Amino acid sequence: MGREHKLLLPWGALTVVGTAARSASTVPGAHTVVVLGCRADEVQAAVTAGVQRQVAFTTNPRWAEGMFTSIEAGLAVLPDAVEAFFVVLGDMPLIPTEAYTVLIGAYKPGSICVPTFEGRRGHPVLVSRRLVDDTPPPDSDQGLRSVLRRYPELVMEVPLPYHGICVDLDTPEEYRNHKPNQATGL
Repeated sequence: MGREHKLLLPWGALTVVGTAARSASTVPGAHTVVVLGCRADEVQAAVTAGVQRQVAFTTNPRWAEGMFTSIEAGLAVLPDAVEAFFVVLGDMPLIPTEAYTVLIGAYKPGSICVPTFEGRRGHPVLVSRRLVDDTPPPDSDQGLRSVLRRYPELVMEVPLPYHGICVDLDTPEEYRNHKPNQATGL
């Protein structure tokens, strides 16, 4: 994204990460944990501005080592009774709350629910905690890919009608192409 921190870019009345956190935090009954890394204080402020209920924060001092370290940091502060968790990326502000609801309805204990749109896999991914606990950390920034490769028989693809589950903002072009109208927020 160049010099800009993509999570802190404007997105309607909020920021990219504030919008993503708002959608995730509205899931009924969810215990939301936000894992902070680069520019943690600024990202925490942006998330706080976006959410409508209390969320927990934890910092991953190893964030530069890859996404799996952030998953581990988040799991370390989740209550032991939590059977499954969503991996939500802060640069995906177009995921609607309904996507979370459908995935929760499709989830079977011990599985991994991966949303798809027109055959493409997206996020958020709903993962059985024990699968991550049983998977050795990857050698590189594989995130959940190492878990998906280890347990392909447990992956349930869930077709969703939401293009936003496949839109992450990794380049200035992606940001410009998907950015909401600043006047309307749409």
